[in-house]
Amino acid sequence: MEKSIMEIIKDWHLLNGLTLAYMGDGIYELYIRQHVLRTGKTKPNILHREATRYVSAKAQANLIQQMLDNESFLTEEELEYFKRGRNAKSHTKAKKCGCHYLSYVYRI
Repeated sequence: MEKSIMEIIKDWHLLNGLTLAYMGDGIYELYIRQHVLRTGKTKPNILHREATRYVSAKAQANLIQQMLDNESFLTEEELEYFKRGRNAKSHTKAKKCGCHYLSYVYRI
């Protein structure tokens, strides 16, 4: 049986910010897809539309802002990982997102 990535990578703190962000996006999207499926919807078009409401750059910026506003929501370690992902330099930009959201999410 093949090992999962969680079993292979023991030292997550050794990964660079973009790699952490990539993994985080994948895990978050899987969680959102499970959440949307629990609503009982079955048409792929509707499922996709519902999921994109949560995984867009705008939605993620709003979510992290709410987490940061509640000072006890994130642990120091979680805040450190968030900052590493946020500060990583990417050569791509989020699609269909206003610049003011990107400036918050990707500020240095």
